[in-house]
Amino acid sequence: MVGKKKLETFTAEPPCPGCTKLLELADRIKENYGNELEVVKHIGPCEEFDKYGLTVVPAVVINGELNFFGVVPAKVETPVEPDVILSAGDRQCESETWCTE
Repeated sequence: MVGKKKLETFTAEPPCPGCTKLLELADRIKENYGNELEVVKHIGPCEEFDKYGLTVVPAVVINGELNFFGVVPAKVETPVEPDVILSAGDRQCESETWCTE
């Protein structure tokens, strides 16, 4: 692996169930990759929402690229491979608002 990878999570405040699941998932990923991965958790609205054009949560940005938003993550293949990062669950927010499910 070349260089440290960065995983950013975006959740509501207070977190919806999907956001809570994403935060737990980020912790597990960090445990697996240790110092190879920087995890930044953005909880509630912040400047980075505008930077990435986010309108719904939960959302994940890896190395500056938006990987998914508005869905509940189902599993992790690997947080450092660019092709398969997270696969989304079968639920998705219905509108461009905070995910409340």
